[in-house]
Amino acid sequence: MFLHLVKYQLKTFLKLSDEIFWCILFPYLLATLFSIAFGNIMDSMESFEPLPAAIVKEASADKYSTQFLDELSKSGDHQMIIPTYCSKEEAASLLEQEKVLGILTVTDHISLTIKENDYKQSILKSLLDQYGSISESIHEIIDKKPEALQDCIASLSSEICANKEITLSKHNNLDMMTSYFYALLAMTCLFNSFLGYKVTISNQANISSLGARRTMAPVSRFTQVISDFTACLIVSVTNMCVFICYLLFCLKVDLSDRLPFVFLTVFVGCVLGISFGIFVTSIGKGGKDLKISLLISIQMIFCFLGGLMFSNMKDIVEQHCPILNRINPAALIADAIYSLSIYDSYDRFFMNLSILSGMAIVFVLLSIFMTRRERYAAL
Repeated sequence: MFLHLVKYQLKTFLKLSDEIFWCILFPYLLATLFSIAFGNIMDSMESFEPLPAAIVKEASADKYSTQFLDELSKSGDHQMIIPTYCSKEEAASLLEQEKVLGILTVTDHISLTIKENDYKQSILKSLLDQYGSISESIHEIIDKKPEALQDCIASLSSEICANKEITLSKHNNLDMMTSYFYALLAMTCLFNSFLGYKVTISNQANISSLGARRTMAPVSRFTQVISDFTACLIVSVTNMCVFICYLLFCLKVDLSDRLPFVFLTVFVGCVLGISFGIFVTSIGKGGKDLKISLLISIQMIFCFLGGLMFSNMKDIVEQHCPILNRINPAALIADAIYSLSIYDSYDRFFMNLSILSGMAIVFVLLSIFMTRRERYAAL
């Protein structure tokens, strides 16, 4: 009988358009939009395009300054500027039309003329400042200690590293955008509460005709609840496994190199989400609209505080009210996956997982208690 009920509950889920959309399709849509948006942001942050500049050579142009600009203009990976050699008048026209970012005038030194002060113009200025500083140092050495010129040129040509990047963990993933995907996984786990909502509604005789028929069926309430819960768990865990594969292989999201623990986290999250939905829906005698509104409101608050809308929100909560991060399932799920991507130790991960497991067990027991204790005077 148990397997029979599970089979037919699985068939029922395939016909639930609203629940299937929110639990299964919506996370894929949101993840795809995240990937498109964050991909453009990261590309704009990491890529550097050569800067267009007009170059005006005067008759007194210094050959070293000319060579310096020629080096910056060489095509390749290290090209800094896209030069346009022209007269003063042509350069002024190009600057006015915003076809170039600045005018580099070469005499015995290099001067820069700009129309507006933006970060791209500041890059040009910093290049000239660096060149001017090096040129001034070389001229000073020539005047005061010419025998040290060769050593000076050698030291200026070598790459100086004042610090060295080290890592305290081999699992470091410091991509600031990945935290949104951790929060999205947490939201997807909690969205399984919609499945819990649906099975609870289908068991409440005062709300649905199906609930009235199931109440009269010669099957114990405990068997019905457990079979419904099992069917929900099969659907949710299967969806989460496919969703993780979609993030990994289609969107190329780095979820940590310890994937078995990620799957374990979302499994516990699914159990918690389903039981939470059953528990919330079982409270009180309100109608469908009231129960679904309450469920959505609580979930959105959890997800907001867990960093889905603003990645630093979890840190803000940690500073001002850390207890919220210890009882917020969205924050716990996201932080558990985050800890796998950052720390070598499993201490923080197992602490989060222990709290999640405890909450899941409590909600499961409360859900069974709340649904089994319902009695009706008449149907």
